[in-house]
Amino acid sequence: MGEHVKKAVRGAAWTIGSSMAARVIGVVGTLLITRYLDPDILGEVTAASIVVVSANLFSNFGLGNYAIARHKDGPDVTFACTVVYLTLGVFALGAAWLWAGEFGAVVNAPTMGQYVPGLVLSTFIRRLGHMPDKVLARQMRFGPIGISMAVGELTYTVVSVGLAMNGWGGAAIVWANVVQSTIMTGIVMSQVHWREWLGPHKIRLARLKDQAKFGLPLGLVAATHHASTTWDNLIYSSYFGVNQMGLYNLGYKLAAMPAEQIGEQVGGVLFPSMSNVDGESKKRALIRSIGLMALLVYPLSIGIFAVSDSLVAALLTEEWQGVAPVLSALSLVTVVQPVGWAAGSYLLAKGHNWALSVQEFIKLFALAGGLMLFAPYGPVWACAGVGIGFLSQALVYFYLLHRDGVSMLALCSAVFRPILPCIPMVAAVYATRYGLQALDIHTPIVLLLAEVAAGAIVFLPSAFLLSGPIARDFFGLVKSALGR
Repeated sequence: MGEHVKKAVRGAAWTIGSSMAARVIGVVGTLLITRYLDPDILGEVTAASIVVVSANLFSNFGLGNYAIARHKDGPDVTFACTVVYLTLGVFALGAAWLWAGEFGAVVNAPTMGQYVPGLVLSTFIRRLGHMPDKVLARQMRFGPIGISMAVGELTYTVVSVGLAMNGWGGAAIVWANVVQSTIMTGIVMSQVHWREWLGPHKIRLARLKDQAKFGLPLGLVAATHHASTTWDNLIYSSYFGVNQMGLYNLGYKLAAMPAEQIGEQVGGVLFPSMSNVDGESKKRALIRSIGLMALLVYPLSIGIFAVSDSLVAALLTEEWQGVAPVLSALSLVTVVQPVGWAAGSYLLAKGHNWALSVQEFIKLFALAGGLMLFAPYGPVWACAGVGIGFLSQALVYFYLLHRDGVSMLALCSAVFRPILPCIPMVAAVYATRYGLQALDIHTPIVLLLAEVAAGAIVFLPSAFLLSGPIARDFFGLVKSALGR
Protein backbone atom coordinates (compact mmCIF):
# COMPACT_ATOMS: atom_id res chain seq x y z
CA MET A 1 0.00 0.00 0.00
CA GLY A 2 1.50 3.36 -1.08
CA GLU A 3 2.24 6.09 1.43
CA HIS A 4 -0.41 8.43 -0.02
CA VAL A 5 -3.00 5.67 0.25
CA LYS A 6 -1.99 4.98 3.85
CA LYS A 7 -2.26 8.65 4.71
CA ALA A 8 -5.63 8.83 2.99
CA VAL A 9 -6.90 5.77 4.87
CA ARG A 10 -5.68 7.10 8.20
CA GLY A 11 -7.10 10.52 7.37
CA ALA A 12 -10.42 8.97 6.38
CA ALA A 13 -10.45 6.93 9.58
CA TRP A 14 -9.83 10.07 11.65
CA THR A 15 -12.34 12.23 9.86
CA ILE A 16 -15.07 9.60 9.47
CA GLY A 17 -14.68 8.40 13.04
CA SER A 18 -14.66 11.86 14.56
CA SER A 19 -17.36 13.10 12.21
CA MET A 20 -19.65 10.18 12.97
CA ALA A 21 -19.05 10.65 16.69
CA ALA A 22 -19.84 14.34 16.28
CA ARG A 23 -22.90 13.56 14.20
CA VAL A 24 -24.19 11.03 16.72
CA ILE A 25 -23.81 13.70 19.41
CA GLY A 26 -25.54 16.20 17.14
CA VAL A 27 -28.43 13.87 16.40
CA VAL A 28 -28.89 13.16 20.10
CA GLY A 29 -28.95 16.91 20.70
CA THR A 30 -31.43 17.47 17.88
CA LEU A 31 -33.73 14.78 19.24
CA LEU A 32 -33.48 16.23 22.73
CA ILE A 33 -34.16 19.78 21.60
CA THR A 34 -37.36 18.69 19.84
CA ARG A 35 -38.74 18.09 23.34
CA TYR A 36 -38.39 21.80 24.13
CA LEU A 37 -38.91 23.51 20.76
CA ASP A 38 -41.81 22.95 18.38
CA PRO A 39 -41.52 22.63 14.57
CA ASP A 40 -42.51 26.28 14.03
CA ILE A 41 -39.55 27.65 16.00
CA LEU A 42 -37.08 25.22 14.47
CA GLY A 43 -38.44 26.11 11.05
CA GLU A 44 -37.83 29.83 11.64
CA VAL A 45 -34.26 29.23 12.90
CA THR A 46 -33.58 26.90 9.98
CA ALA A 47 -34.71 29.54 7.48
CA ALA A 48 -32.44 32.14 9.11
CA SER A 49 -29.51 29.72 9.11
CA ILE A 50 -29.97 28.90 5.43
CA VAL A 51 -29.87 32.58 4.48
CA VAL A 52 -26.69 33.24 6.49
CA VAL A 53 -24.86 30.09 5.40
CA SER A 54 -25.84 30.73 1.78
CA ALA A 55 -24.30 34.21 1.96
CA ASN A 56 -21.19 32.67 3.48
CA LEU A 57 -20.79 30.03 0.79
CA PHE A 58 -21.59 32.31 -2.13
CA SER A 59 -18.63 34.42 -1.01
CA ASN A 60 -16.32 31.40 -0.71
CA PHE A 61 -14.95 31.33 -4.28
CA GLY A 62 -13.03 28.10 -3.67
CA LEU A 63 -10.28 29.92 -1.80
CA GLY A 64 -9.77 27.11 0.70
CA ASN A 65 -9.11 24.58 -2.03
CA TYR A 66 -6.91 27.11 -3.83
CA ALA A 67 -4.77 27.31 -0.67
CA ILE A 68 -4.37 23.51 -0.82
CA ALA A 69 -3.78 23.17 -4.55
CA ARG A 70 -1.41 26.14 -5.02
CA HIS A 71 0.50 26.19 -1.72
CA LYS A 72 3.76 25.14 -3.43
CA ASP A 73 3.69 28.36 -5.50
CA GLY A 74 4.94 30.43 -2.58
CA PRO A 75 4.29 31.58 1.00
CA ASP A 76 2.02 34.39 -0.22
CA VAL A 77 -0.70 31.98 -1.39
CA THR A 78 -2.45 31.32 1.91
CA PHE A 79 -2.14 34.92 3.11
CA ALA A 80 -3.75 36.22 -0.07
CA CYS A 81 -6.54 33.67 0.33
CA THR A 82 -7.07 34.74 3.95
CA VAL A 83 -7.34 38.45 3.15
CA VAL A 84 -9.72 37.98 0.21
CA TYR A 85 -11.80 35.39 2.04
CA LEU A 86 -12.36 37.54 5.14
CA THR A 87 -13.05 40.68 3.11
CA LEU A 88 -15.68 38.94 1.00
CA GLY A 89 -17.21 37.51 4.16
CA VAL A 90 -17.75 40.93 5.71
CA PHE A 91 -19.74 42.14 2.69
CA ALA A 92 -21.72 38.92 2.17
CA LEU A 93 -22.72 38.41 5.79
CA GLY A 94 -23.53 42.12 6.12
CA ALA A 95 -25.93 41.80 3.18
CA ALA A 96 -27.59 38.75 4.77
CA TRP A 97 -28.12 40.71 7.98
CA LEU A 98 -29.53 43.69 6.12
CA TRP A 99 -32.07 41.86 3.94
CA ALA A 100 -33.05 38.86 6.07
CA GLY A 101 -36.37 40.33 7.19
CA GLU A 102 -37.60 40.96 3.66
CA PHE A 103 -36.59 37.47 2.58
CA GLY A 104 -38.38 35.90 5.52
CA ALA A 105 -41.70 37.29 4.28
CA VAL A 106 -41.19 35.55 0.93
CA VAL A 107 -40.71 32.07 2.46
CA ASN A 108 -43.43 32.26 5.13
CA ALA A 109 -40.90 32.73 7.96
CA PRO A 110 -41.78 36.23 9.19
CA THR A 111 -39.78 36.18 12.46
CA MET A 112 -36.56 34.64 11.14
CA GLY A 113 -34.84 38.05 11.11
CA GLN A 114 -34.43 38.03 14.90
CA TYR A 115 -32.07 35.05 14.66
CA VAL A 116 -29.82 36.40 11.90
CA PRO A 117 -27.40 38.67 13.87
CA GLY A 118 -26.23 35.86 16.15
CA LEU A 119 -25.88 33.46 13.23
CA VAL A 120 -23.85 36.06 11.32
CA LEU A 121 -21.47 36.35 14.29
CA SER A 122 -21.16 32.57 14.53
CA THR A 123 -20.47 32.19 10.82
CA PHE A 124 -17.79 34.88 10.75
CA ILE A 125 -15.99 33.28 13.70
CA ARG A 126 -16.00 29.98 11.80
CA ARG A 127 -14.75 31.85 8.75
CA LEU A 128 -11.70 32.97 10.74
CA GLY A 129 -10.74 29.33 11.21
CA HIS A 130 -11.22 28.30 7.58
CA MET A 131 -7.67 28.87 6.35
CA PRO A 132 -5.96 27.28 9.37
CA ASP A 133 -8.23 24.29 8.74
CA LYS A 134 -7.01 24.11 5.12
CA VAL A 135 -3.37 24.35 6.24
CA LEU A 136 -3.94 21.28 8.40
CA ALA A 137 -5.68 19.47 5.53
CA ARG A 138 -2.87 20.05 3.03
CA GLN A 139 -0.40 18.77 5.63
CA MET A 140 -2.61 15.65 5.98
CA ARG A 141 -3.05 16.47 9.69
CA PHE A 142 -6.65 15.38 10.00
CA GLY A 143 -6.54 14.61 13.72
CA PRO A 144 -7.00 18.21 14.96
CA ILE A 145 -9.73 18.76 12.36
CA GLY A 146 -11.60 15.72 13.59
CA ILE A 147 -11.15 16.69 17.22
CA SER A 148 -12.48 20.19 16.54
CA MET A 149 -15.59 18.75 14.90
CA ALA A 150 -16.29 16.32 17.73
CA VAL A 151 -15.67 18.84 20.51
CA GLY A 152 -17.64 21.51 18.64
CA GLU A 153 -20.63 19.23 18.17
CA LEU A 154 -20.57 18.16 21.80
CA THR A 155 -20.41 21.80 22.89
CA TYR A 156 -23.28 22.76 20.57
CA THR A 157 -25.43 19.94 21.91
CA VAL A 158 -24.83 20.73 25.58
CA VAL A 159 -25.33 24.48 25.17
CA SER A 160 -28.38 24.31 22.88
CA VAL A 161 -30.23 21.75 24.97
CA GLY A 162 -29.30 23.49 28.21
CA LEU A 163 -30.52 26.87 27.00
CA ALA A 164 -33.68 25.37 25.46
CA MET A 165 -34.51 23.68 28.78
CA ASN A 166 -34.28 27.11 30.41
CA GLY A 167 -36.74 28.73 28.03
CA TRP A 168 -34.44 30.47 25.53
CA GLY A 169 -36.49 29.27 22.56
CA GLY A 170 -34.86 29.63 19.14
CA ALA A 171 -32.07 31.78 20.65
CA ALA A 172 -30.75 28.59 22.27
CA ILE A 173 -29.71 27.32 18.85
CA VAL A 174 -28.22 30.66 17.83
CA TRP A 175 -25.98 31.07 20.86
CA ALA A 176 -25.01 27.42 20.81
CA ASN A 177 -23.72 28.05 17.28
CA VAL A 178 -21.67 31.02 18.51
CA VAL A 179 -20.03 28.96 21.27
CA GLN A 180 -19.44 26.02 18.92
CA SER A 181 -17.78 28.21 16.28
CA THR A 182 -15.53 29.86 18.88
CA ILE A 183 -14.29 26.53 20.21
CA MET A 184 -13.77 24.91 16.78
CA THR A 185 -11.90 27.93 15.45
CA GLY A 186 -9.79 28.07 18.58
CA ILE A 187 -8.76 24.42 18.24
CA VAL A 188 -7.61 24.63 14.62
CA MET A 189 -5.88 27.98 15.16
CA SER A 190 -3.95 26.53 18.08
CA GLN A 191 -2.50 23.84 15.80
CA VAL A 192 -1.22 26.18 13.07
CA HIS A 193 1.38 28.93 13.42
CA TRP A 194 -0.23 32.24 12.56
CA ARG A 195 2.42 33.03 9.93
CA GLU A 196 1.28 30.00 7.90
CA TRP A 197 -2.04 31.65 7.10
CA LEU A 198 -1.84 35.28 8.21
CA GLY A 199 1.47 36.22 6.57
CA PRO A 200 1.99 38.99 6.05
CA HIS A 201 3.05 38.97 2.40
CA LYS A 202 2.61 41.26 -0.55
CA ILE A 203 -0.55 40.46 -2.51
CA ARG A 204 0.16 40.59 -6.24
CA LEU A 205 -2.46 41.26 -8.91
CA ALA A 206 -1.34 38.08 -10.71
CA ARG A 207 -2.17 36.08 -7.59
CA LEU A 208 -5.68 37.57 -7.40
CA LYS A 209 -6.28 36.76 -11.07
CA ASP A 210 -5.12 33.18 -10.56
CA GLN A 211 -7.40 32.88 -7.54
CA ALA A 212 -10.35 34.06 -9.60
CA LYS A 213 -9.55 31.71 -12.49
CA PHE A 214 -9.18 28.71 -10.21
CA GLY A 215 -11.75 29.54 -7.59
CA LEU A 216 -14.74 31.08 -9.37
CA PRO A 217 -16.07 27.81 -10.83
CA LEU A 218 -15.15 25.99 -7.64
CA GLY A 219 -16.92 28.57 -5.52
CA LEU A 220 -19.99 28.21 -7.68
CA VAL A 221 -19.85 24.45 -7.14
CA ALA A 222 -19.79 24.87 -3.36
CA ALA A 223 -22.51 27.51 -3.40
CA THR A 224 -24.83 25.64 -5.75
CA HIS A 225 -24.21 22.41 -3.84
CA HIS A 226 -25.28 24.17 -0.67
CA ALA A 227 -28.28 25.63 -2.45
CA SER A 228 -29.32 22.22 -3.76
CA THR A 229 -29.15 20.73 -0.26
CA THR A 230 -30.79 23.59 1.71
CA TRP A 231 -32.92 25.79 -0.50
CA ASP A 232 -35.41 22.96 -0.82
CA ASN A 233 -36.33 23.87 2.79
CA LEU A 234 -37.24 27.40 1.70
CA ILE A 235 -39.29 26.13 -1.25
CA TYR A 236 -40.95 23.62 1.07
CA SER A 237 -41.76 26.40 3.54
CA SER A 238 -43.21 28.61 0.83
CA TYR A 239 -45.69 25.82 -0.02
CA PHE A 240 -46.47 24.31 3.37
CA GLY A 241 -45.32 26.82 6.05
CA VAL A 242 -42.59 26.69 8.68
CA ASN A 243 -44.30 23.98 10.75
CA GLN A 244 -44.14 21.45 7.91
CA MET A 245 -40.70 22.74 6.98
CA GLY A 246 -39.54 21.98 10.54
CA LEU A 247 -40.70 18.37 10.11
CA TYR A 248 -39.12 18.14 6.66
CA ASN A 249 -35.83 19.61 7.86
CA LEU A 250 -35.49 17.12 10.72
CA GLY A 251 -36.39 14.25 8.38
CA TYR A 252 -33.78 15.39 5.87
CA LYS A 253 -31.09 15.73 8.55
CA LEU A 254 -31.67 12.19 9.75
CA ALA A 255 -31.95 10.74 6.23
CA ALA A 256 -28.89 12.48 4.82
CA MET A 257 -26.66 11.91 7.84
CA PRO A 258 -24.86 8.79 6.53
CA ALA A 259 -24.32 10.06 2.99
CA GLU A 260 -23.33 13.60 3.89
CA GLN A 261 -21.14 12.86 6.88
CA ILE A 262 -19.25 9.89 5.46
CA GLY A 263 -19.15 11.26 1.92
CA GLU A 264 -18.18 14.79 2.93
CA GLN A 265 -15.35 13.66 5.18
CA VAL A 266 -14.00 11.10 2.71
CA GLY A 267 -14.24 13.73 -0.03
CA GLY A 268 -12.18 16.08 2.12
CA VAL A 269 -9.47 13.41 2.35
CA LEU A 270 -9.70 12.34 -1.29
CA PHE A 271 -8.99 15.73 -2.83
CA PRO A 272 -5.55 16.21 -1.22
CA SER A 273 -4.80 12.52 -1.85
CA MET A 274 -5.85 12.50 -5.51
CA SER A 275 -3.91 15.70 -6.09
CA ASN A 276 -0.76 13.67 -5.42
CA VAL A 277 -1.36 10.85 -7.95
CA ASP A 278 -1.51 10.88 -11.74
CA GLY A 279 -3.09 9.20 -14.73
CA GLU A 280 -4.72 5.82 -14.29
CA SER A 281 -4.06 5.90 -10.55
CA LYS A 282 -6.72 8.61 -10.20
CA LYS A 283 -9.27 6.45 -12.00
CA ARG A 284 -8.49 3.42 -9.87
CA ALA A 285 -8.71 5.55 -6.73
CA LEU A 286 -12.08 6.89 -7.90
CA ILE A 287 -13.63 3.46 -8.51
CA ARG A 288 -12.25 2.14 -5.27
CA SER A 289 -13.52 5.14 -3.29
CA ILE A 290 -17.03 4.94 -4.73
CA GLY A 291 -17.29 1.24 -3.90
CA LEU A 292 -16.02 1.69 -0.36
CA MET A 293 -18.25 4.68 0.35
CA ALA A 294 -21.26 2.87 -1.10
CA LEU A 295 -20.60 -0.11 1.14
CA LEU A 296 -20.57 2.24 4.12
CA VAL A 297 -23.44 4.53 3.15
CA TYR A 298 -26.02 2.22 1.52
CA PRO A 299 -26.78 0.03 4.57
CA LEU A 300 -27.10 3.10 6.76
CA SER A 301 -29.35 5.08 4.40
CA ILE A 302 -31.48 2.12 3.35
CA GLY A 303 -31.51 0.93 6.97
CA ILE A 304 -33.00 4.28 8.05
CA PHE A 305 -35.71 3.78 5.42
CA ALA A 306 -36.50 0.35 6.82
CA VAL A 307 -36.69 1.38 10.50
CA SER A 308 -38.10 4.90 10.04
CA ASP A 309 -41.52 4.21 11.60
CA SER A 310 -40.05 2.59 14.71
CA LEU A 311 -37.28 5.20 14.92
CA VAL A 312 -39.65 8.18 14.96
CA ALA A 313 -42.15 6.49 17.27
CA ALA A 314 -39.40 5.63 19.76
CA LEU A 315 -37.43 8.87 19.80
CA LEU A 316 -39.76 11.79 19.01
CA THR A 317 -42.71 13.35 20.78
CA GLU A 318 -46.27 13.33 19.44
CA GLU A 319 -45.99 16.71 17.68
CA TRP A 320 -42.99 15.41 15.68
CA GLN A 321 -44.51 12.12 14.49
CA GLY A 322 -45.12 13.66 11.05
CA VAL A 323 -41.39 13.22 10.42
CA ALA A 324 -41.78 9.46 9.79
CA PRO A 325 -43.16 9.45 6.19
CA VAL A 326 -40.78 12.25 5.17
CA LEU A 327 -37.80 10.39 6.66
CA SER A 328 -38.78 7.19 4.89
CA ALA A 329 -38.97 8.92 1.51
CA LEU A 330 -35.81 11.02 1.87
CA SER A 331 -33.60 8.19 3.12
CA LEU A 332 -33.98 6.49 -0.26
CA VAL A 333 -33.39 9.54 -2.46
CA THR A 334 -30.14 10.51 -0.68
CA VAL A 335 -28.56 7.08 -1.17
CA VAL A 336 -26.92 8.08 -4.48
CA GLN A 337 -24.73 10.75 -2.89
CA PRO A 338 -21.52 8.66 -2.58
CA VAL A 339 -21.12 8.89 -6.36
CA GLY A 340 -21.14 12.68 -6.11
CA TRP A 341 -18.60 13.00 -3.31
CA ALA A 342 -15.99 10.72 -4.90
CA ALA A 343 -16.60 11.95 -8.46
CA GLY A 344 -16.38 15.56 -7.29
CA SER A 345 -12.98 14.95 -5.68
CA TYR A 346 -11.77 13.21 -8.84
CA LEU A 347 -12.92 15.95 -11.20
CA LEU A 348 -11.55 18.62 -8.88
CA ALA A 349 -8.14 16.92 -8.80
CA LYS A 350 -8.25 16.75 -12.62
CA GLY A 351 -8.97 20.48 -12.83
CA HIS A 352 -12.49 20.13 -14.30
CA ASN A 353 -13.86 22.96 -12.17
CA TRP A 354 -16.36 24.32 -14.69
CA ALA A 355 -17.81 20.86 -15.27
CA LEU A 356 -18.45 20.59 -11.54
CA SER A 357 -20.14 23.96 -11.55
CA VAL A 358 -22.44 23.01 -14.44
CA GLN A 359 -23.54 19.74 -12.85
CA GLU A 360 -24.39 21.49 -9.57
CA PHE A 361 -26.56 23.99 -11.45
CA ILE A 362 -28.33 21.11 -13.20
CA LYS A 363 -28.96 19.42 -9.86
CA LEU A 364 -30.24 22.64 -8.29
CA PHE A 365 -32.71 23.37 -11.08
CA ALA A 366 -33.83 19.72 -11.27
CA LEU A 367 -34.43 19.63 -7.52
CA ALA A 368 -36.31 22.93 -7.45
CA GLY A 369 -38.35 21.94 -10.49
CA GLY A 370 -39.11 18.54 -9.00
CA LEU A 371 -40.29 20.07 -5.74
CA MET A 372 -42.57 22.49 -7.55
CA LEU A 373 -43.89 19.66 -9.70
CA PHE A 374 -44.80 17.34 -6.82
CA ALA A 375 -45.61 19.87 -4.06
CA PRO A 376 -49.27 20.25 -5.15
CA TYR A 377 -49.78 16.57 -4.22
CA GLY A 378 -48.73 17.08 -0.59
CA PRO A 379 -45.70 17.26 1.72
CA VAL A 380 -44.60 13.64 1.31
CA TRP A 381 -44.93 13.65 -2.46
CA ALA A 382 -42.77 16.78 -2.53
CA CYS A 383 -39.87 14.60 -1.36
CA ALA A 384 -39.91 12.95 -4.80
CA GLY A 385 -38.70 16.28 -6.16
CA VAL A 386 -35.56 15.91 -4.05
CA GLY A 387 -35.06 12.50 -5.64
CA ILE A 388 -35.18 14.02 -9.11
CA GLY A 389 -32.40 16.41 -8.12
CA PHE A 390 -30.11 13.71 -6.78
CA LEU A 391 -30.79 11.39 -9.71
CA SER A 392 -29.98 14.12 -12.20
CA GLN A 393 -26.69 14.77 -10.41
CA ALA A 394 -25.72 11.10 -10.54
CA LEU A 395 -26.48 10.88 -14.27
CA VAL A 396 -24.39 13.99 -15.01
CA TYR A 397 -21.49 12.56 -13.02
CA PHE A 398 -21.74 9.30 -14.99
CA TYR A 399 -21.53 11.28 -18.22
CA LEU A 400 -18.58 13.39 -17.08
CA LEU A 401 -16.64 10.36 -15.86
CA HIS A 402 -17.38 8.42 -19.04
CA ARG A 403 -16.12 11.36 -21.09
CA ASP A 404 -12.93 11.36 -19.02
CA GLY A 405 -12.26 7.71 -19.86
CA VAL A 406 -13.48 6.03 -16.67
CA SER A 407 -14.72 2.48 -17.27
CA MET A 408 -18.52 2.39 -17.06
CA LEU A 409 -18.48 -1.32 -16.22
CA ALA A 410 -16.20 -0.75 -13.24
CA LEU A 411 -18.16 2.33 -12.18
CA CYS A 412 -21.53 0.56 -12.33
CA SER A 413 -20.11 -2.36 -10.35
CA ALA A 414 -18.85 0.01 -7.64
CA VAL A 415 -22.16 1.88 -7.51
CA PHE A 416 -24.69 -0.95 -7.71
CA ARG A 417 -23.01 -4.01 -6.21
CA PRO A 418 -23.16 -2.71 -2.58
CA ILE A 419 -26.95 -2.41 -2.94
CA LEU A 420 -27.33 -6.20 -3.14
CA PRO A 421 -26.63 -7.02 0.53
CA CYS A 422 -29.13 -4.32 1.54
CA ILE A 423 -32.00 -6.37 0.10
CA PRO A 424 -31.81 -9.23 2.64
CA MET A 425 -31.07 -6.63 5.32
CA VAL A 426 -34.40 -4.84 4.67
CA ALA A 427 -36.21 -8.18 4.50
CA ALA A 428 -34.80 -9.09 7.93
CA VAL A 429 -35.94 -5.75 9.38
CA TYR A 430 -39.50 -6.15 8.14
CA ALA A 431 -39.66 -9.81 9.18
CA THR A 432 -38.52 -8.86 12.67
CA ARG A 433 -41.06 -6.04 12.97
CA TYR A 434 -44.04 -8.04 11.80
CA GLY A 435 -42.94 -11.08 13.80
CA LEU A 436 -42.77 -9.08 17.03
CA GLN A 437 -46.09 -7.39 16.32
CA ALA A 438 -47.65 -10.81 15.73
CA LEU A 439 -46.44 -11.71 19.24
CA ASP A 440 -48.26 -8.56 20.49
CA ILE A 441 -45.03 -6.66 21.10
CA HIS A 442 -45.59 -3.05 20.05
CA THR A 443 -43.23 -1.02 22.26
CA PRO A 444 -41.42 1.32 19.81
CA ILE A 445 -37.96 1.17 21.42
CA VAL A 446 -38.07 -2.64 21.56
CA LEU A 447 -39.07 -2.81 17.91
CA LEU A 448 -36.34 -0.35 16.92
CA LEU A 449 -33.53 -2.17 18.73
CA ALA A 450 -34.64 -5.55 17.41
CA GLU A 451 -34.93 -4.26 13.83
CA VAL A 452 -31.47 -2.65 13.92
CA ALA A 453 -29.90 -5.79 15.37
CA ALA A 454 -31.57 -8.03 12.79
CA GLY A 455 -30.49 -5.80 9.92
CA ALA A 456 -26.87 -5.65 11.10
CA ILE A 457 -26.65 -9.40 11.66
CA VAL A 458 -27.92 -10.13 8.16
CA PHE A 459 -25.98 -7.41 6.35
CA LEU A 460 -22.46 -8.42 7.40
CA PRO A 461 -22.42 -11.93 5.88
CA SER A 462 -24.50 -10.71 2.93
CA ALA A 463 -21.85 -8.07 2.18
CA PHE A 464 -19.12 -10.72 1.83
CA LEU A 465 -21.42 -13.01 -0.14
CA LEU A 466 -22.91 -10.45 -2.56
CA SER A 467 -20.25 -7.68 -2.58
CA GLY A 468 -17.20 -9.79 -1.81
CA PRO A 469 -14.35 -7.84 -3.48
CA ILE A 470 -15.48 -4.49 -2.09
CA ALA A 471 -16.12 -5.90 1.39
CA ARG A 472 -12.72 -7.61 1.49
CA ASP A 473 -11.04 -4.43 0.28
CA PHE A 474 -12.79 -2.40 2.97
CA PHE A 475 -11.82 -4.67 5.84
CA GLY A 476 -8.30 -4.97 4.46
CA LEU A 477 -7.94 -1.18 4.60
CA VAL A 478 -9.35 -1.10 8.13
CA LYS A 479 -6.91 -3.81 9.21
CA SER A 480 -3.99 -1.97 7.62
CA ALA A 481 -4.95 1.33 9.24
CA LEU A 482 -5.33 -0.28 12.66
CA GLY A 483 -2.01 -2.03 12.19
CA ARG A 484 -0.28 1.36 12.24
